[in-house]
Amino acid sequence: MPRFSRKKWSNKYVKNSHNCYSYMLDKINKRYVKICKKHMKKTKESDCNFLKPQPGLVAGIDDVRNSKYYTCKNMDRRLRLDNKHIRKTKKRCKKNEYKGALFIHPKKTYHFYRQDNNKLWSHKDGFMLPTNRDAKRKKIRN
Repeated sequence: MPRFSRKKWSNKYVKNSHNCYSYMLDKINKRYVKICKKHMKKTKESDCNFLKPQPGLVAGIDDVRNSKYYTCKNMDRRLRLDNKHIRKTKKRCKKNEYKGALFIHPKKTYHFYRQDNNKLWSHKDGFMLPTNRDAKRKKIRN
């Protein structure tokens, strides 16, 4: 189960090239970090939005950034194609597993959360550092 840590995601090139999806998976892509660093120094831009992982990208789906495909059915399929070990459950996780949650605003956007080893939920919004608080600054318990 991942441990909530802002430090792991605080490097500006990590923060600017990774999103809620990579955060939920607890995966930092070192190649993306290098590309982002090069890009930001070369262009003087403040982000690397073009690098942020999208469900289905690993599986080779080429319309991953087209929001008209953000539906429960499509996102579930893409998530499973990219991650063979992810499974749906309403029960407790097995050893070495943790829970992630996907929220979808159909044809608009999506957002991932994950449950950390402290039993709280956390997420990484855009270019922000991870947080375990909601919009009202309350800890996310469920």
